[in-house]
Amino acid sequence: MSMEHKRRLAFGVVRIVFGLVWLINTWLQFNPAYAAHFLGSFNADWVSGQPDWIIQYGHWMANLVQHIGPQSVAYGTVGLDAILAVA
Repeated sequence: MSMEHKRRLAFGVVRIVFGLVWLINTWLQFNPAYAAHFLGSFNADWVSGQPDWIIQYGHWMANLVQHIGPQSVAYGTVGLDAILAVA
């Protein structure tokens, strides 16, 4: 087995393992608690001690998610994760 073949095989294995981990993460996000607490997860963006730009981004993103609808955004990200996991 040549070194190039081993490298390609190792790369393929890493891609498959990464996809499986991503798929498990996506499956876990189908829990209804994920969608219910999705907007609250943005509070971590502006905890005390963060730079000003992080605080501004957190508020902007939370307002955007609130405007679109937290459950819609949560399930949209789960759907995108599922597509990326199987790609």
